[in-house]
Amino acid sequence: ASSIDRMRLVDISLVATRIQALHSKGRSSVEVDAPAGLLVRGHEDRLERVLGHLVQNAVEASGDDSPVVMRAMRDGDDVVIDVSDKGKGMTPDFVRDRLFKPFQTTKDSGTGIGAYESQQYVKQIGGRLEVDSAPDQGTCVRVRLRAVPTEQAAETGT
Repeated sequence: ASSIDRMRLVDISLVATRIQALHSKGRSSVEVDAPAGLLVRGHEDRLERVLGHLVQNAVEASGDDSPVVMRAMRDGDDVVIDVSDKGKGMTPDFVRDRLFKPFQTTKDSGTGIGAYESQQYVKQIGGRLEVDSAPDQGTCVRVRLRAVPTEQAAETGT
Protein backbone atom coordinates (compact mmCIF):
# COMPACT_ATOMS: atom_id res chain seq x y z
CA ALA A 1 0.00 0.00 0.00
CA SER A 2 1.31 3.41 -0.90
CA SER A 3 1.44 6.31 1.52
CA ILE A 4 -1.57 7.81 -0.29
CA ASP A 5 -3.56 4.70 0.75
CA ARG A 6 -2.82 5.37 4.42
CA MET A 7 -4.24 8.88 4.42
CA ARG A 8 -6.78 9.60 7.15
CA LEU A 9 -9.11 12.43 8.04
CA VAL A 10 -7.23 15.24 9.77
CA ASP A 11 -8.89 18.03 11.76
CA ILE A 12 -6.76 21.09 11.03
CA SER A 13 -7.74 22.77 14.32
CA LEU A 14 -6.10 19.96 16.32
CA VAL A 15 -2.88 20.24 14.32
CA ALA A 16 -2.87 24.05 14.64
CA THR A 17 -3.40 23.86 18.41
CA ARG A 18 -0.44 21.48 18.83
CA ILE A 19 1.80 23.77 16.77
CA GLN A 20 0.70 26.77 18.83
CA ALA A 21 1.55 24.88 22.04
CA LEU A 22 5.04 24.07 20.73
CA HIS A 23 5.69 27.78 20.22
CA SER A 24 4.07 28.99 23.44
CA LYS A 25 7.40 29.44 25.23
CA GLY A 26 9.18 31.06 22.29
CA ARG A 27 10.03 34.69 21.69
CA SER A 28 7.22 35.24 19.18
CA SER A 29 3.62 34.38 19.90
CA VAL A 30 1.62 32.24 17.50
CA GLU A 31 -2.03 33.20 17.22
CA VAL A 32 -4.39 30.52 15.92
CA ASP A 33 -7.83 30.93 14.44
CA ALA A 34 -8.89 27.47 13.31
CA PRO A 35 -12.45 26.32 13.98
CA ALA A 36 -12.98 22.64 14.77
CA GLY A 37 -14.34 20.45 12.01
CA LEU A 38 -12.16 21.64 9.11
CA LEU A 39 -11.33 18.20 7.79
CA VAL A 40 -8.84 17.25 5.10
CA ARG A 41 -7.47 13.90 3.95
CA GLY A 42 -3.78 13.43 4.62
CA HIS A 43 -1.15 12.16 7.03
CA GLU A 44 -1.54 14.01 10.32
CA ASP A 45 2.16 13.86 11.21
CA ARG A 46 3.24 15.13 7.80
CA LEU A 47 0.65 17.92 7.76
CA GLU A 48 1.83 18.92 11.22
CA ARG A 49 5.43 18.96 9.96
CA VAL A 50 4.49 21.13 6.94
CA LEU A 51 2.47 23.64 8.97
CA GLY A 52 5.06 23.57 11.76
CA HIS A 53 7.78 24.37 9.23
CA LEU A 54 5.80 27.30 7.86
CA VAL A 55 5.19 28.64 11.38
CA GLN A 56 8.84 28.20 12.33
CA ASN A 57 9.95 30.12 9.23
CA ALA A 58 7.48 32.89 10.07
CA VAL A 59 8.70 33.06 13.68
CA GLU A 60 12.33 33.25 12.52
CA ALA A 61 11.48 36.06 10.05
CA SER A 62 9.56 38.07 12.67
CA GLY A 63 10.70 40.37 15.42
CA ASP A 64 10.21 39.55 19.08
CA ASP A 65 7.02 41.59 19.35
CA SER A 66 5.53 40.53 16.04
CA PRO A 67 3.02 37.69 16.30
CA VAL A 68 2.69 34.96 13.71
CA VAL A 69 -0.90 34.18 12.76
CA MET A 70 -2.21 30.80 11.57
CA ARG A 71 -5.77 31.05 10.30
CA ALA A 72 -7.78 28.19 8.81
CA MET A 73 -11.09 28.53 7.03
CA ARG A 74 -13.37 26.85 4.55
CA ASP A 75 -13.24 28.32 1.03
CA GLY A 76 -15.74 26.58 -1.24
CA ASP A 77 -14.57 22.99 -1.65
CA ASP A 78 -11.23 23.71 0.03
CA VAL A 79 -9.75 24.23 3.45
CA VAL A 80 -7.30 27.13 3.41
CA ILE A 81 -4.61 27.56 6.06
CA ASP A 82 -2.79 30.92 6.07
CA VAL A 83 0.45 31.38 8.00
CA SER A 84 1.32 35.07 8.06
CA ASP A 85 3.94 37.30 9.61
CA LYS A 86 5.10 40.90 9.46
CA GLY A 87 8.75 39.87 9.18
CA LYS A 88 11.54 40.32 6.66
CA GLY A 89 9.58 39.17 3.63
CA MET A 90 11.01 37.85 0.37
CA THR A 91 11.50 39.39 -3.04
CA PRO A 92 9.22 38.30 -5.90
CA ASP A 93 12.31 36.89 -7.67
CA PHE A 94 13.20 34.70 -4.69
CA VAL A 95 9.61 33.42 -4.34
CA ARG A 96 9.35 32.68 -8.07
CA ASP A 97 12.82 31.28 -8.75
CA ARG A 98 14.24 29.85 -5.53
CA LEU A 99 11.79 29.35 -2.65
CA PHE A 100 10.59 25.88 -3.64
CA LYS A 101 13.91 24.61 -4.96
CA PRO A 102 15.99 22.43 -2.62
CA PHE A 103 18.96 23.95 -0.81
CA GLN A 104 17.86 27.57 -1.35
CA THR A 105 17.50 29.76 1.74
CA THR A 106 17.49 33.38 2.88
CA LYS A 107 18.50 32.34 6.41
CA ASP A 108 21.97 32.37 7.94
CA SER A 109 21.46 28.77 9.02
CA GLY A 110 19.28 26.07 7.59
CA THR A 111 19.36 23.73 4.63
CA GLY A 112 16.69 25.26 2.44
CA ILE A 113 14.92 21.92 2.13
CA GLY A 114 11.80 22.57 4.25
CA ALA A 115 9.84 24.71 1.77
CA TYR A 116 10.66 22.27 -1.03
CA GLU A 117 9.55 19.23 0.99
CA SER A 118 6.43 21.05 2.17
CA GLN A 119 5.40 21.93 -1.37
CA GLN A 120 6.05 18.39 -2.58
CA TYR A 121 3.88 16.83 0.14
CA VAL A 122 1.03 19.32 -0.31
CA LYS A 123 1.06 18.58 -4.07
CA GLN A 124 1.13 14.83 -3.37
CA ILE A 125 -2.15 15.04 -1.46
CA GLY A 126 -3.80 17.22 -4.12
CA GLY A 127 -3.23 20.67 -2.64
CA ARG A 128 -1.08 23.67 -3.38
CA LEU A 129 1.02 26.31 -1.65
CA GLU A 130 0.62 29.98 -2.54
CA VAL A 131 2.97 32.74 -1.34
CA ASP A 132 2.36 36.47 -1.00
CA SER A 133 5.46 38.28 0.25
CA ALA A 134 7.16 41.65 0.06
CA PRO A 135 10.53 42.70 1.50
CA ASP A 136 10.22 44.39 4.90
CA GLN A 137 6.43 43.86 4.91
CA GLY A 138 6.06 40.18 5.69
CA THR A 139 4.78 36.98 4.17
CA CYS A 140 1.58 35.00 3.95
CA VAL A 141 1.89 31.36 2.91
CA ARG A 142 -1.44 29.79 1.99
CA VAL A 143 -1.91 26.02 2.06
CA ARG A 144 -4.96 25.03 0.03
CA LEU A 145 -6.26 21.49 0.50
CA ARG A 146 -9.43 19.75 -0.64
CA ALA A 147 -11.98 19.74 2.20
CA VAL A 148 -13.69 16.54 3.25
CA PRO A 149 -17.41 17.25 3.55
CA THR A 150 -18.73 16.61 7.05
CA GLU A 151 -21.33 14.16 5.75
CA GLN A 152 -18.64 12.16 3.92
CA ALA A 153 -16.51 12.08 7.06
CA ALA A 154 -19.44 10.68 9.03
CA GLU A 155 -20.03 7.99 6.39
CA THR A 156 -16.44 6.80 6.11
CA GLY A 157 -15.56 7.00 9.78
CA THR A 158 -11.87 7.38 8.90
